Parts: sequence; C-alpha cells; structure tokens
Amino acid sequence: MKIFILDHQIKAGGNLGVPFLIKVLFKGLAQKGYEPTLITCKENAAYYQTSNARIIDISHAEVNMLLDGRTPIAKFCNQGIFHSHTSGHHVNFDLSNFNGKWLATCHGSDYEDGAAEFLVFVSKSQMLRHCMKFNSHIRSRNIYLAYNCYESGLKFNPGSHNKLIYFGVLRKDKGIHYLPEIAQNIGRAIHIYGPMLEFDKG
Repeated sequence: MKIFILDHQIKAGGNLGVPFLIKVLFKGLAQKGYEPTLITCKENAAYYQTSNARIIDISHAEVNMLLDGRTPIAKFCNQGIFHSHTSGHHVNFDLSNFNGKWLATCHGSDYEDGAAEFLVFVSKSQMLRHCMKFNSHIRSRNIYLAYNCYESGLKFNPGSHNKLIYFGVLRKDKGIHYLPEIAQNIGRAIHIYGPMLEFDKG
C-alpha cells in the first residue's frame, strides 16, 4: 500500500507539533513494513531521522498551490492513501483523478480538512466541536480519536502525585492564558512546560 504524507509546515518556525507527529508516524509505518513517502522539502529529510526516506521534494510555494487547489493531488500521488495534517479554512485540495483515500489528521482548527473521507482527531473536545459545526458524524462514519503521546523519553512512575502540570506547545488557542486564573480559583499552583512560538509571545 502506498502512503503519501504531506508535511505542509516546511518553513522554519512552523507548528512545532505537526512535524513531530509526522516524524513519529513515518518511523512507525516504516517499522511495520510500509513504505511511506513524504511530500516535503529535501532539507527537512534529516529531521525525520529515517534512512533512505522516500521524499517528493517540494517548495513552500508548491505546497500553497496544493493547499488552495491550484495543483491537483494526483500530480504527486494518484492511488493509495493521501495523509494530510493541514489546518484552516484555506484548505481546498483538488482531488480530481485521485483514485485513493484521503485521511486527514485534525490538530486544532474547527475548519480542518472537513471534506476528508477519513478523519482523525487529536482531542475529544475538538471532535465534538467539529461534528456540531459540520455534521462530520453524519457525513462520514470513518471518524477516529487518537491522543497525541510520547513513547520514549518520558516515563510514568506510579505512586502518589500532587502536582498539576501542563506540558505542550504554549499557544493562546490552547487556552494557556486561562491557567493563572484557574490556578488562583482552585488555590493550587499549575506548572507550565513547553516551547513558545515567536508569533504568540504576547
């Protein structure tokens, strides 16, 4: 089975979470014997830490042409699975002459890839919002929920814990700015860890 994964965040300073998830997904598929192909730029290939990775070299301008439908998906793949991690209402893929399946992983936006036949959500709250706004549960029965997680580097030690922690990218759309108020209301400290994106420092 051919699997094509679009990495649309090929610019430095893009969404930190999406490239990481693609890297984990790519390595996992390769370990299971699949031969996934990345639609990205060759400069990004080293980031995925895969040897002999199949890469379709594409510029940022070409990615934008894919996103808004000026370039059809079939130019790069016309069968198998096309897997996108895009976000926002600007997504308008041209799937003419594409004979495969479109799988979209939705990371945060309520407008993400709503036309995809297969939808994977990374949180239950986002899945419910998406279904309420676009009737995704009626339009498609192929809806899945898969929480983002680490497999290595972090170990859970069983026992008693009494420390509230937020661990993730520090972005306003994740509600980080509410945490101090929540901490004050409950009378508990909340420890916040994660990278902050330049455009969201305010």
